[in-house]
Amino acid sequence: MQSLPFINTDVKPLCKAEQLDLLDRLGFSFVKVAAGGKNPIEVEWQKNPRTLDQVRNHRGNVGVLAGRKSGGKSGGIIWLDIDFNFPHFLDTFPQLGQTLISSRDNAPERGKVAIRVTDYLPRSKKWKPDGERKPFAELLSTGLQAAVIGVHESGEPYKLTGSTVIEMTFAELSAVWRQWTGEELPDPTAPRSRTATEDAQQRRQAAEWVEDEPNSLRARVKGHWTAYGVFEHFGLVGETRTEPNGDIRIKGNGGLLVGDPSGPEPWPWYAHADEMGGDQIDAWAYCKTGAPANRNDFPDILKEMATAAGIEVEPATMTLTIADTGERVEMPIPNAVAILLETYSELDAYPLQRDVLGRPMTQRRRYDRAVMLARLERMRIAGRVNAVKFDARSMGAELNVNKTTAAKTLRRLVKYGFLERTIGESWFDDDLLGHDREVANRFDAMAYTLAPEVCLLRTVCSSVLSGSPPADDSTVRSQHTYADYADHDCFAWGAKDAGNDDAPSLGRAALDVLVALEACNDLAYADIAESTGMSRAAASKKARALAYYGLVEVYREGRTCVVYLREGWRDILESVWLRLTTFTRGLKRRVWHLHERIRRVEDVKDVVDSGRLSMALHGLLETWRRKLFALNRQISELQSLRLEV
Repeated sequence: MQSLPFINTDVKPLCKAEQLDLLDRLGFSFVKVAAGGKNPIEVEWQKNPRTLDQVRNHRGNVGVLAGRKSGGKSGGIIWLDIDFNFPHFLDTFPQLGQTLISSRDNAPERGKVAIRVTDYLPRSKKWKPDGERKPFAELLSTGLQAAVIGVHESGEPYKLTGSTVIEMTFAELSAVWRQWTGEELPDPTAPRSRTATEDAQQRRQAAEWVEDEPNSLRARVKGHWTAYGVFEHFGLVGETRTEPNGDIRIKGNGGLLVGDPSGPEPWPWYAHADEMGGDQIDAWAYCKTGAPANRNDFPDILKEMATAAGIEVEPATMTLTIADTGERVEMPIPNAVAILLETYSELDAYPLQRDVLGRPMTQRRRYDRAVMLARLERMRIAGRVNAVKFDARSMGAELNVNKTTAAKTLRRLVKYGFLERTIGESWFDDDLLGHDREVANRFDAMAYTLAPEVCLLRTVCSSVLSGSPPADDSTVRSQHTYADYADHDCFAWGAKDAGNDDAPSLGRAALDVLVALEACNDLAYADIAESTGMSRAAASKKARALAYYGLVEVYREGRTCVVYLREGWRDILESVWLRLTTFTRGLKRRVWHLHERIRRVEDVKDVVDSGRLSMALHGLLETWRRKLFALNRQISELQSLRLEV
């Protein structure tokens, strides 16, 4: 096997603990990576680097952050990942043989070198020769990581050599890249062009800027504040520079760009260092917390901005009508919408399902209630009920349903008179979409208004007469249950107990049962079916699944089975939380597919006539067996780690 230049092959390779200690001494920030792979396993790993103590006992691979958050006092460490002719690369640039190098014995043509850039940090870049599908060289910078500790998917461990990271200026690094690839690195000081996602976000916010009700508090606050004015209010504006596209760069803030306050779009801003942006309200939250505005904090931020601008805060009101007496009650929108949430949390408020002949059936669509309650909650947070935008994609993500299901549910609520579409409020041009409103609603957003019939209350609520929202009722608790647990594997995807393949799965229907029991405990199967809209058999099955995990108890009263939600069920769920997962389901599926491929190739490899084809099949089998071994080892490590926890 060919050895790499400048690397002493007689030195014993470092073990994992020694590699971690070396990288920690050099100031790297760590990332948890999947065993036998290169992909991080944690959410927002770019913003939350791990320390040495946090990754020392990690069973999988370990990577290091590149670029601005790569670690150390100044960061700025990038990696050059060379996937072709790595020994010649080191011969061409002998100074790089003295830096930290990551390589594998079974792939001497590949390797990574670490470089600390002392001035302008470059952006990530790939180089693909003409006609090639995969890159031959890659510069890993901010937003990326390099997997350098652990075992490659081929089964060969990564090896680190060198004990220091050499320093280069951007000009020196550019010369290396230019000589090796024949291409230039992009100028890091040039203004970055907006991505398609950023453009779409700014178009959405621009539409909201125009479509705010003229006299609403939000419109008055946005009319007073510009993004530049918000940063000036917090004392962040010093030396500035006007960019070629008209934006203003506020120097000393990590590439902070804002719209021209005297231009047609004074609201947008973008901070390149933190990779976030938004409008004036997001800018206010960013100056205070370092993050864009959270939707739940929106009303408080809006009032704070209004107070700072000297704008009088007048809560918007709406009128509810009591059907029996005709009495009209006017109250602030948040209080009124809270009453509507109480009213429409009942499944009986929604129409029954119908069969193919249009005859009503015994079940109701529980998604109607979920979407309607989410719609009302968004109106309550926004503080208005007219022309509030709601797109099917964000609603599907919020409720953990498919976007098509969300779009159908919205269409059904409009059909049955719960919502009304606000004409002319979509951000898409009808000519481009062929007047297909459903397509517009899936990918963009259409504005909806509460139908007048919704504000007509069929029953009298004490909270209506008092003008205050209901306190500590079952609806609020049920909404909290959905919000707390809807995203977890066991409810979103029907995960099972990791230690028992025969254990029952939960799924979304089990969460509906929990919500029904939290609203009214001690329910029979028939009561659960009526409350949730599922069949009696499904209610029985999910109640038994919940009983398996100790969350409920099922007892008999005569011939009737009654389900009781145990006290402290949330604590019980937390105790089995880590076991309820889908973490090996994808890996097991890959193992099954590999077994099937190996079986089919073994059936034909001994009967082929071509010697070349036979050799190719033998090589393919060997590759698949190595992958199968690595996958089985990864599953075993994950299961042992999960059971230890």
